[in-house]
Amino acid sequence: METQVASLNNQEFALTGMISREEDADIAETIVGLNEVQYAYQAALQSRAKMMDRSLMDYLR
Repeated sequence: METQVASLNNQEFALTGMISREEDADIAETIVGLNEVQYAYQAALQSRAKMMDRSLMDYLR
């Protein structure tokens, strides 16, 4: 009986580890992804700001 309980505890521990590896976020990967999104957002804002600085005369040239 004790060996069965120990075996079940080991299986539970192994399954918990497997679930954790699948569900937990990789911090480094998450930070890199966040930085990529921030750079793209900043580039879009800068591009939009440059477009807004143009006047009608700039387009007519």
